[in-house]
Amino acid sequence: MPSVRPEEKLSLLLHALFSTTKGCKKYKLGNPKQFHYLNQSNCYEVSNVDDAKEYLETRNAMDIVGINQEEQDAIFRVVAAILHLGNIDFVKGTVVDSSKLKDEKPLFHLQTTAELFMCDEKALEDSLCKRVIVTPDGNIRKTS
Repeated sequence: MPSVRPEEKLSLLLHALFSTTKGCKKYKLGNPKQFHYLNQSNCYEVSNVDDAKEYLETRNAMDIVGINQEEQDAIFRVVAAILHLGNIDFVKGTVVDSSKLKDEKPLFHLQTTAELFMCDEKALEDSLCKRVIVTPDGNIRKTS
């Protein structure tokens, strides 16, 4: 394996994930340039690295240390969900301490994040946009 700086290790995993057609479709990734968390560095390829091979080696290493296929899928779903989450733009909401989606563009990423996290889309949006105060007597939700 080529020598890689520690800060590039996650980057290699992401490149590998994007390099497989199956991974791109399964996790709705598409082009890495479209993701805010990835396009900040303008580094989309690591020279002399076979991304598909790295992906398979990563999956094999996960198998060896006892991470089963279901757990591996969960790990990749979380990584992909975080990438989609980074593409959701918010603006200040009408209620104090609230926010809302900037426009309709981030809706795809919100829906995809909810799907990958295996949670309810509305609950995810509310958790991102509305303030909840937890008290001994129950939760207080700030609503519009």
